[in-house]
Amino acid sequence: VLTSMSGYNIDRFVDLSESERDELTCSICQDILCCPRVAPCCLQMYCEQCINEWLHTNNTCPHDRKPLTNIELNRPPRALVNLLLNLKITCDNKANGCDEVVKLEDLAHHTLNCKFNITKCKVCLCTMDTDHNCVNTLLQLNKTARTEIMDLKQELYKIKQLTSTSDANEFYTFDYKSLKERLRTGKMRRDLEILKSDVKESMLSHVNTFVFNSIVETDNLYDMTGLLQKRMMKKLVNKAGTYICK
Repeated sequence: VLTSMSGYNIDRFVDLSESERDELTCSICQDILCCPRVAPCCLQMYCEQCINEWLHTNNTCPHDRKPLTNIELNRPPRALVNLLLNLKITCDNKANGCDEVVKLEDLAHHTLNCKFNITKCKVCLCTMDTDHNCVNTLLQLNKTARTEIMDLKQELYKIKQLTSTSDANEFYTFDYKSLKERLRTGKMRRDLEILKSDVKESMLSHVNTFVFNSIVETDNLYDMTGLLQKRMMKKLVNKAGTYICK
């Protein structure tokens, strides 16, 4: 028995002939038909779910655009259904290790009893195993989650300490020394590429100078950003307390 759903992936079928592919492909999802229905206007076949979803928002056939409703859909000939049910398909649990190939009509029964079938407990929604116990499973998940949360909190604390105290020196020292050396030896141009700014053109040259001078005059990125901030604020605010910015 086929249950209503969109089509079966063509790649799952074994020894599928070209004629079978042409005859048994849904005209909407382009996969092998599942619970096929026939449009009387053009005799095209669709998966029941595919055509119902289409007609939920349309009132015409997706193939010839003639008027069509759900009640007008027909079942395909018995011979075609038999051809469909005799196709050989891989198990739903192939990704889990099952290599069985069964007839499409036997797929539901095989999947239900497949030893590779991974089912979820209806009570706790966890993956079931041989000795499944909802309480123990949830307790273990809670323990794992609490451990992960504590680890994340510790990492966040380290980052906060690193970026808000002088300990940042240890984090930035190596790359910063390399940057200073490249500037001093002329291996790096003292030229910032400012793609977009609300600052007046007359101020951009000062920004460029402040950045590179602050790098050369300090020993780490933490101190450099502090010095740069002081110089920028001093320059941005004139004697009357107004801003040079636009």
